[in-house]
Amino acid sequence: MLNVEFNLQKNLSADDTEKINTAKGSTLDYFADFFSEQTGETLSSDYRAAMESLFIDLARNEREM
Repeated sequence: MLNVEFNLQKNLSADDTEKINTAKGSTLDYFADFFSEQTGETLSSDYRAAMESLFIDLARNEREM
């Protein structure tokens, strides 16, 4: 199971706030960015496909509940 939490500090710069307010992307895009920031590597196509499948399954299960 994957749990992603965002811990936003109270003292965000105007630039940070703008980035948050205009952020657009899929869960997979956010995960790929997170992975890259944590590891310094790009998400491989195989790993990206596996994570995409997982996120699709999770969204499907959530809708069915």
